[in-house]
Order: sequence, then structure tokens, then C-alpha cells
Amino acid sequence: MKTKQSQEANKKMSLEVEIKDGKSENSPLPEEKLVSLIQESYDSLRDSHEIDSSTEPISNPLIKLVLEKLERHSSLYKYIVSVTTLDVGDLNEGANDFSLRNDTGASWQSKRDGIFNYKLESQNNNTCYLITILWLHK
Repeated sequence: MKTKQSQEANKKMSLEVEIKDGKSENSPLPEEKLVSLIQESYDSLRDSHEIDSSTEPISNPLIKLVLEKLERHSSLYKYIVSVTTLDVGDLNEGANDFSLRNDTGASWQSKRDGIFNYKLESQNNNTCYLITILWLHK
């Protein structure tokens, strides 16, 4: 028979693990708005000609711009933005076959925190970006 103290210790040590496909019901923004925010940020960087994406990585300016837009939306959350880039080169030269996987783990309260993933492709389809947004309620 377990004592009350050992039952409380077991409760404190339990860990709830939740695996989802990246879409969360508790997002501070609707999914369509997150997609729009990411796409508009990417388009503005691409169209600004301040960054030559053929020689400079676009990931850091993209992260900065997305974070700024998210923070303007709500100060109730801390945001983490990650960009994973895959550049497949010239597909016409050979059989380039790439696979990309990005796994993210976090410790959070599943009712208030969440994650969203979005795949963005460049116009020439040689570069792919996986944008991950995490929100953690303060």
C-alpha cells in the first residue's frame, strides 16, 4: 500500500508526452494568419533586394521579421522561431535525392502552449524552408 507522500512524489515525477503534427488548437493566431505572416515576411525580404539570397542566407532576417510580427500581436506569449533550410542545388544535373527531418521537443503546458510548422519553397524550387513557430504562455 502506497503512502500519501509516495503518491504525491509519483504525481510530481509523471511526465505527459504529447506528439502532434505541428498544428495546435490553442495558437495565439489562426493558422491562416500564421501562414500569411510567414509568407508576407518571406516575400518582403525577397522583394526588398536588401538580401541576395543566392549568396546570403535568408534565415536570420526571416526569423527576425517573423518574431517582430508575432510580438506585435501578443505580449502574453514568448515566441521561438526556427528555420531549417534545404538547398537541393540543380535538379537537372543528376538524381539529387534529399530527405530532411526536423524534430522539436519542448516542455510545456499543452492547454496554453503550442507549435506550428510551415513549409515554404523558393520560386526556383531549389530551396525549401521549414519554419517552426513555438509559443509559450508567460
